[in-house]
Amino acid sequence: LVEIETFLEKMDGIVEALGFVEYHPEQLRGERLTLYLVGDEDKIHKTILKKTLHDHFGGIHIESKIVMVQRIEKTAMGKKVRMPLMT
Repeated sequence: LVEIETFLEKMDGIVEALGFVEYHPEQLRGERLTLYLVGDEDKIHKTILKKTLHDHFGGIHIESKIVMVQRIEKTAMGKKVRMPLMT
């Protein structure tokens, strides 16, 4: 997840990224990657972003969801809080 977040944060329009894998037994593979992004929504096209991630991380075959948020919570030490955000 950290590698995906770092890759995303280098993209134009994305300020911060946080990935979280959730278990969903009703889905084909049972997992879904939710990507929380802080950035300019006008520059972030979710379809293109998903294709770019697939091209770069081709070995990852997991359902994904992209959610735009205003901010990502951090600890007092400045680390991202690794828990699902309410959307």
